Amino acid sequence: MEDESIIALYFSRDQAALRATQEKYGRLMRFVAGNILHSHADGEECVNDALLATWNAIPPARPHNLAAWLCRIVRNLALKQYERAGAAKRHADVRLSLEELSEVLPGGSDPAQRAEAGELSEVLDTFLRRLPREECDVFVQRYWLFVPVKEIAAARTWSQSKVKSMLARTRAKLRGRLNDFYGGDV
Repeated sequence: MEDESIIALYFSRDQAALRATQEKYGRLMRFVAGNILHSHADGEECVNDALLATWNAIPPARPHNLAAWLCRIVRNLALKQYERAGAAKRHADVRLSLEELSEVLPGGSDPAQRAEAGELSEVLDTFLRRLPREECDVFVQRYWLFVPVKEIAAARTWSQSKVKSMLARTRAKLRGRLNDFYGGDV
């Protein structure tokens, strides 16, 4: 089913919208939640909460990209659940990913909160659009979807050191872009 048809079901308050969303994007949402929470049960709960949030938001909202909309909701819910559970001690890969970004992003120590700021979001969007496709994909996998470096490398048949080097270079480019934008305050 096409996204516009699914959104039309939400607008008509038809519960088939939830089934259609689950069928088309359930696997993607579980993937996003699973990379953060590392628990099937917690991931399923997060997906269900995201479906409820979507049901409550549409209408009036009309997302242009339903997959991105759902991933953002799931990611934010999973990060909140991660923080509530004190999971930083249990899931080193997510913690490491957040720490890597905290070295680049301006202001404070919580990159999840800073990433929600509209101004920073626009700068990041522009930065990512200008990256070569492969570099952008790796960056998004690591820092948005929290895919472990080992899995990124295996999927691309690269060494882990190649992925780590690419991520370090991309973070350095981002730091430079943010320094330009914020006048050297990063």
